[in-house]
Amino acid sequence: MYNEKTTGNSTAAFVIGALAGGLAALLLTPTTGAQLRRKLRHNAETAGEQLGHLKERVESVAGNVKSAATEARGSYKDDMERRRHETGEAGVRRTGV
Repeated sequence: MYNEKTTGNSTAAFVIGALAGGLAALLLTPTTGAQLRRKLRHNAETAGEQLGHLKERVESVAGNVKSAATEARGSYKDDMERRRHETGEAGVRRTGV
């Protein structure tokens, strides 16, 4: 079953594991200090760019979800109002069943 909290934790664990693995590979590979610093700087820049792209994608998807939810809410309200008029219950609200 889909669980947003579990999915978020899994994603965070994956990202942390990937970063730890990458860092371990960089530190354990025999290179000079200058080469290591260049690799770290390059990887940090690449990661920053990728996070920027990810942020843009997340913002885009969030905007699409918000628009779809707003549209669905409006459609639902319109449908409910139409049904009230069709059944002759305009302005009457039911309480408890």
